[in-house]
Amino acid sequence: MNVSLNLTDALIIGLIVMTIILVIYLIVLAARLKETLRKVDDILDDANRISKIAAEKTEVIDGVIDNAADTMMGIVETVHENSSLIGKVASVGTGAAAIRSHRAKKRSRKEEAAFSRANARKSRKR
Repeated sequence: MNVSLNLTDALIIGLIVMTIILVIYLIVLAARLKETLRKVDDILDDANRISKIAAEKTEVIDGVIDNAADTMMGIVETVHENSSLIGKVASVGTGAAAIRSHRAKKRSRKEEAAFSRANARKSRKR
């Protein structure tokens, strides 16, 4: 029994073997791709859930900020309306401070004068 093999037959057999290897490689690659796509899908689901939670929290925070801004505007308007009253209170406070300062100066002058008189008497006695 003689088996003869032509060059063309060898090339055809080589191509068939390479095609079978390529198909097996593609099947393994597709299986890995399928697993990768499952993992990506899980990650995207988690990201979607986190995005929804973040959006809800952002809306809550926006509401709090809006309420704080409204409150601050109310305070500013109240202060603006009562600015004359605040000015009067400030001027009364300034006047009271001036009176205290004047009394303190007057008291210190009296003490200095008393000290000077006491020292003058001591120097006369000697």
